[in-house]
Amino acid sequence: MKILKIELQNINSLKSDTPIVIDFENEQFNDVGLYAITGSTGAGKTTILDAITIALYHNVPRFNGTKGTLVDVVSHNAIDAFSRVTFENNNFIYEAFWGIRIADKSGKKYKNAKEEVSLKNLTTDVILATQKRNLIIEVNKVTQLDYNQFLRSVLLAQGDFASFLSAKGPDKGKLLEQITGEQIYKKIGQGILDRKSKEDSKLKEIQAKINSDDVLTEEGKTELTQKDVALTADIINIEKEITAVTAIVNWYLTYQKIIEESEKLDQGSRGIAIFIEKHKAELDLLALNEKAEPFKELIQGFKRNEKRTLEKADQLKIIATQLTALTPQIERLSELSKKQTVEVENADKEFAVWLPKFDLITRLDGQLKNEAENNQKSIVKLTTVSLQLEALQKEKNSVDSNLRKTEATIKTDEAFVSQNKFLTNVESEFSNWTTRLTTLKANKETLNENVAFVTQKNKEVANTSLFLKEKNELLLKENTAIEKIEKEITLVTAQLS
Repeated sequence: MKILKIELQNINSLKSDTPIVIDFENEQFNDVGLYAITGSTGAGKTTILDAITIALYHNVPRFNGTKGTLVDVVSHNAIDAFSRVTFENNNFIYEAFWGIRIADKSGKKYKNAKEEVSLKNLTTDVILATQKRNLIIEVNKVTQLDYNQFLRSVLLAQGDFASFLSAKGPDKGKLLEQITGEQIYKKIGQGILDRKSKEDSKLKEIQAKINSDDVLTEEGKTELTQKDVALTADIINIEKEITAVTAIVNWYLTYQKIIEESEKLDQGSRGIAIFIEKHKAELDLLALNEKAEPFKELIQGFKRNEKRTLEKADQLKIIATQLTALTPQIERLSELSKKQTVEVENADKEFAVWLPKFDLITRLDGQLKNEAENNQKSIVKLTTVSLQLEALQKEKNSVDSNLRKTEATIKTDEAFVSQNKFLTNVESEFSNWTTRLTTLKANKETLNENVAFVTQKNKEVANTSLFLKEKNELLLKENTAIEKIEKEITLVTAQLS
């Protein structure tokens, strides 16, 4: 039995999202005769061996003598697990599979875990078993090993080996018997010894009986001895005769075979002669071919060169024909090229004449852009001044209204005072009125200043409007000049094209 591949997932400490595959047929193992599984405690070394026994026998050595089940080998927080072992035995390849699901996708555990097993002959593509009991029976048939024999001959459990190493004296012998099953061989050996003893007893009894029954006389013994010698001589002579006759018979059979083979060869020779006569022409060509074989590459090279020469000659004819057909076009294109050369020279001269005008256009265009920017700035400034003027006008109107209201109030108060001079508190109120009058005069002065400022701004707006008007007239003139130049440029461009 030879393990070829081990696949497992979510068994003990080897929890993973994808299956773990150990393929001993991989090229990495080609030149390796001995493998070692190494790692720290709890890394999963024994789990790999557990995966083998789980897939084949649905059992785990470490569970011996405990209440452990295969549900206990599923990794913590995993909902399923599986083990698949591919092995070879007696030139057949088999695949043993064990899988278990203990919960659904949401994590809710099943009352009874769902197990799936199968044993398949990959060589014949036949499924041998899909039930646990039948699978173990088929594995026993295929490997000729039950679970205990497998643990003793193929896979030695880690605990058993550790106990053997730490045992002393007779205990180590007993453990070795348990591990290797030596007690079976002891029983077989004891049985053989017992049978040998019985057979020896029977032999002694037969020899004693033969000795007791030996009642022949000396003359009888002599006569029997002579007959035995005579028979031996006759047997030797007969064997010699048989040997001689056998040699003759063998020679005759060989002669017959040679005659038959000779006849077959004659028939083959005649067939070959007929074939040669029938295919003489082809054979002659074949002979010539064999003679020409050393020059095969040269002949093929010559044929390739000849073929290339013919192809190039055909290409030259085609090119010559095309050249003849294209000659008038080439001449026409040459004349057209000359005319276009003259037109280009004339266009260059006209361009040289127009180049200063282009410079003038560029300068005018720059001035036009500057004037447009200044015009835009003036418009913005005018808008700002207009807004300020409107705000001052509103402020003036408000002050005028307040002034009229104040003057009316003063007049009313003066009339009231003149009519009510007898009031005792007039004198005290007079100071307040004086203060309000002073305030009104100050407001009036501020209003006058604002009126002067507005007048000044109106003058600036008038000057700005006049400046803008002049700039607009200049802009119209320059636009007219530019349109005239653009028309001339369009005419020149049309002439050039």
